[in-house]
Amino acid sequence: MGATGGLPGDAGAGGRDFLLVNLFRTPLGLPVTPDAVGDLIEALAARAGLEGPVAPHRMRHGFASNVADAGGTPDEILALLGQNHPASAQPYLHLAPTRLQEAVERASSPPELTAGGSR
Repeated sequence: MGATGGLPGDAGAGGRDFLLVNLFRTPLGLPVTPDAVGDLIEALAARAGLEGPVAPHRMRHGFASNVADAGGTPDEILALLGQNHPASAQPYLHLAPTRLQEAVERASSPPELTAGGSR
């Protein structure tokens, strides 16, 4: 249901839709603030026993890399990150070593070597 009790997609709270709505901390029913998101991520990281700083922005990096690892194309990743310029998504892409190994394995040998011949 939308924030006003209507169907999904209905504009809520004064005609605006929110991705994340405060349900458990004030101001109730209003958008979650960036500070609140940071607090939540910090608490979850501590609960998970993660070391070092875990910032919400790291999620963009992980998300973009996961989409790439799942076969997402650069234009899909660009759109999902909300970027316009192709180079804008590049800093978010971190190649998994397994993807690099798979790329090497997909590359075929030169034709003269695959037929049993040599150079």
